[in-house]
Parts: sequence; structure tokens; C-alpha cells
Amino acid sequence: MATNRNSEHLRYRYGICLNDNCSKCKNKEVQQVSTRKDFVCEECGKPLRECPPPKSGPNKMVIAAIAVFGTIIICIGIFFGLSGSDNSESITAANDSVDIQKKSTPASKGTDTITVVKTDTVIVKEQIPTKDKSAASSQLPVPAKSNGTLRLSYGKYTGAIKNGYPHGQGKLTYTTSRQINRNDIKGRSANAGDYVIGEFFNGYVVYGKHYDSAGNLLESLNFGVGSEDSYESK
Repeated sequence: MATNRNSEHLRYRYGICLNDNCSKCKNKEVQQVSTRKDFVCEECGKPLRECPPPKSGPNKMVIAAIAVFGTIIICIGIFFGLSGSDNSESITAANDSVDIQKKSTPASKGTDTITVVKTDTVIVKEQIPTKDKSAASSQLPVPAKSNGTLRLSYGKYTGAIKNGYPHGQGKLTYTTSRQINRNDIKGRSANAGDYVIGEFFNGYVVYGKHYDSAGNLLESLNFGVGSEDSYESK
């Protein structure tokens, strides 16, 4: 089992989309991407954040539906079994009873006639499974994004903001020389006056274009997504 999972991990990568405008991001869908393809969302084309592969297991809704269906079958079987055992008897609902009247027949002494009065019938109600509230309660509210301007220790940012950090489409103009993304293994940096236009995530530049102070394109950037709990310092 471990060997199969390792081989699958070598052939595929798993990730979630962070583009709030993408339906796969809204559904928190884990996407499987071949290691030979670009690690981007198959719907919007934005970079994915890597995550563990989804765990396989029984679906709670399927189990609940099977249990309800089985209960209905059992109730129907009991109902027809009791009703077919004797045509002179009828199953009644709760708080109802069968009134039995005995009348003597003059033609035949020592015999009685039993009259069965039906007062109600059995009604089998289908039980509809309720929604799993635990899944909804486990989802924490997502802070709303806004657009504005941030004054950072190393520059000025204008664009989408979330939790007080650059998050989304925006422009960052540097006032001091600084490494563009501290997770960049190439250590690429921007000089004072340079600016970057592109996509930001939790304060990090994830991809975009780097221009010098004169507006000349220096380089296209694609760093990928940083850790959610590691914000770029202000």
C-alpha cells in the first residue's frame, strides 16, 4: 500500500486553487495534476497551492441514504406480512384499536360471527436525511477582501488587500532595494524605484512582471504560493 501511494505521489501533485473568482477555489476542490504538466488550476490557469492528496473513505450521505432505504424496506415488509396473515385483521395506527363485535347466529347454535371494524390504516413515512451540519460549522468565515493602498517599510502597494497584507491583483513600488520573494532560490531582488505588477498572496509576490523605474520590463516572475501562516513582513 505504501509503495502504491509513493508511486502515485511521484506521478501526480495535488493542489487547491487560490483564485477567489474560480469555482474550484470556492468549492475547495483538490486538483490532481501530472508532474509533467504545469502546476496550475485547470479552470482559471492560476498557480495552485500544494496540499496532501484527498483521503478516500465512505461518504456519510451515501451511508445515511442506504440506512434510510433499508428502514423503509423493513417497514414495508412488516406491513405486508401482517396484512397478509389474516384477512379478518387490520393494522391500525397508534392510539387506534380494532373494535370486535360478536353476534349470535340463530341458524347455527354455539357459533359466533366476528365483525372486524377497521378504524385506520398504517402510514409509512419516509425519513429524509438531514444535512451534515458539522461540515458547515468546520468552515471558518473568510475575511472580506478590499482594495486600497498600503505603506510598507520597503515600498508602496496599491491593489487588493486581505488581513492588512497585499492579497490579489496589485502593484508594488519599491522605495529600497529588497529581495522580491524571500523564498526565491535565485534570490532575485528589486532596486529602489522598481515596481512589480501581478498577483500577491499573503504579502508575497507569487507571479507577475518586474519593471525598472523607467518602466522597462526586466523579467517575468513565477514563484508559486508561499505558506499561509508565513506573511511577508511589512
